[in-house]
Amino acid sequence: MSERRVNLNYLNDEEIIKLYELFFGSILIKREASIYLTTLQSTINKDGFIQKALEKLNKHEIEIINSISSITMMPYNFIFEKLSIILGEQASIVGKYLTNLINRNYIFLRSDKTIVIPDIYNTEKLDLINITPLERDDAGLYDHRHLNDFNNFINYLLTKDIVFSKSGVLYKKDYDSAAEVFTSYSKLDRDLFDIFAYYYSAKFVCEDTIDFIEVSAFYGLTPVEKALSLLKVIAPYFYHIVKFCYNEKKSFSINKEVLKRLWINALLLTEIDDVPYHLDYKMFIRLMTVIGLFTENSDDIIVNYYSESTTKEMTLTISSNYTIFVNSDATSDNLYKPSLFSDYIKYDKFAEYEISPHSVKRAVYNGYSFKDFKDFISQFDITLAPNVDTTISQWFDKFGSHFYVTGTIFFCETQEKGKIISKLIDNNMVEAYEIKKDSVFLIPEGKSKIFFDFLEKSGITFYENRPKKIKKSVSNIKFPDYNKLISVKTSNS
Repeated sequence: MSERRVNLNYLNDEEIIKLYELFFGSILIKREASIYLTTLQSTINKDGFIQKALEKLNKHEIEIINSISSITMMPYNFIFEKLSIILGEQASIVGKYLTNLINRNYIFLRSDKTIVIPDIYNTEKLDLINITPLERDDAGLYDHRHLNDFNNFINYLLTKDIVFSKSGVLYKKDYDSAAEVFTSYSKLDRDLFDIFAYYYSAKFVCEDTIDFIEVSAFYGLTPVEKALSLLKVIAPYFYHIVKFCYNEKKSFSINKEVLKRLWINALLLTEIDDVPYHLDYKMFIRLMTVIGLFTENSDDIIVNYYSESTTKEMTLTISSNYTIFVNSDATSDNLYKPSLFSDYIKYDKFAEYEISPHSVKRAVYNGYSFKDFKDFISQFDITLAPNVDTTISQWFDKFGSHFYVTGTIFFCETQEKGKIISKLIDNNMVEAYEIKKDSVFLIPEGKSKIFFDFLEKSGITFYENRPKKIKKSVSNIKFPDYNKLISVKTSNS
């Protein structure tokens, strides 16, 4: 075994003693940890010294050691789930063997927060090699068919009342229904359906309610930005490595073996508050290739940088039987709007939607009015047949006869003060609803700042009586220092 320098200085005293006991047996009378550290550092490079200890492990424990050995410290939270993704084993089985390694002093758990790995098993270094721009016509232009599938599948989900599984993917019956609509034209399979469904459920669904602000923001992205957004949600630990390439505005080549180690280390080192999506390495490479962010060669993976995206305007027609046709390759920021008031029926060169009482009811529930509908279709110079216009209008009237508004409640202590507010509302000076005459008012969401700014400028004093709330924790992701994982070399070619 060739001699190499081993750094164990990051181990605390307790960990140094435990590591010593792994190789030399139990210590009856303990001395200063520095003495044991000196002994370890002087003997650690002897031939067979480490190998003898490793021979006592089973194959599962060896796999874990090999997966984590190039890291010195990593977060303990969700480590079982992370290694489950890497090794393809159940998280409970991984947990059993990882706990065994901790109990036998091969690795350490510090303060129930951090896994500490002695720097004795592996010293593999990772390189991200800078290459010259790719020799192809579309090197700087992003245009990938599967992003059209992605856009349209999001539209499809917007029109369906789907309950997602605990892991955020489709139940079998919902997958079967989606497959009937998509597979004849898109060639999507179960894995890609699940990835797209997970993105949708994680990005847009909150307590079974769709966040249309997020939906609108998503459709405002360019195609390549959508691909990066997909990666950020599905594999946030690797998004920041690809984003590194985009910050550099260059494509990069990574050796396949090095890339796998980089993928493993990024996953293990990223601190997350939720269970990571179960995306194994093989499917990760396939996804990235399918959406065009990777190109696979015999020995390397090219991380593709695109300076711009191909765009395609949206076309829309409505037939007399309430059917809508939209070109499915559109990239417009209003591509999602047909999903607000119609049902997604068919995916082909032209996506087919259908307006029905059910779809209009859903539109009304989401705050979409007949005027909004007419304003939208007028952008495409569409004039509805009188009978179609009348019928759709009646559907909106039927389901729009009752509504509720959320916002800020404003109370006036005296009727005289309330009359001032009522007069301001009557004169269109402020926007609010009178709930109780000259006493209680409701300010719609998004209008409170304008309302209170006007009162302040008018010299009308008020105070805030905010009810006490239990502050919810915000889910955060803490990414590792990628400079410690990546070494950039410039190609001489």
